[in-house]
Amino acid sequence: MFKKIFTLLLFIFIATIVVKAQPINISNIVTTGRFNTCGIAPTITATLLSNNGSIVQNGSLACLNPNDSSLVELNINNLRWNQSPNYNWLHSIYLTNGQGTGIRIMSNSLTPPNWIFMTSGCLGACPTGGNSQGGPGYYFDGNYNSSCCGFGNYTLDGIPCNNWGDSSAKCSKPYSISFLLKIKNFNIRNSLFLKLRGDSDGNTGCWSVVDSSVNTVTFSIAGIPCNINPVLCNPIGSATISTGLAGPYQ
Repeated sequence: MFKKIFTLLLFIFIATIVVKAQPINISNIVTTGRFNTCGIAPTITATLLSNNGSIVQNGSLACLNPNDSSLVELNINNLRWNQSPNYNWLHSIYLTNGQGTGIRIMSNSLTPPNWIFMTSGCLGACPTGGNSQGGPGYYFDGNYNSSCCGFGNYTLDGIPCNNWGDSSAKCSKPYSISFLLKIKNFNIRNSLFLKLRGDSDGNTGCWSVVDSSVNTVTFSIAGIPCNINPVLCNPIGSATISTGLAGPYQ
């Protein structure tokens, strides 16, 4: 009997989680640079994890309370990187905007092996590399027999900025990464534009060959802004206020 009750409660708990996770439509996926020349487009999904102050309505993230925030899980799968030309190894995958537009970008702990999430980006620490600061995202910190910074054998030291990129990232090896986005509901628009960028070790790492390619994946998250009625701060003037109720009001 106890086992049956436990199984029922577990089913209800799982069902509650499934109900709360609501998919949001993604559109306008465009790739450039080394994310484009492999000829295979990535797949992107977004899911609303918390519904305080927002809901998913017909596939769009709809604002209910502008003073609240929404937690959205962003998954990018089948992401492929072309090393050619110049053997540019993938060193960073990050979102280039968000902190200034009411979106806080966080890690979802679903990183590829030997990658580290950094909130403030990574500028190459060696004399031969680093011409891009990067942004909040994942940076490679793998093992090699030698360090490009001349510090002897390279180990996982938690400092990806002084490292080469991931030599295994190439067209034949798809990547999957995930972010958590904490979106202030007041900033929800009809289309939330996001840009993912990838840099080689010559940009955010320490390889001597700087990558001149602009390697991006841009896409849009469907949204519905808050319906905020106007408030008169000055008693002299007029405004039309929608109540949604029938009948005349003063």
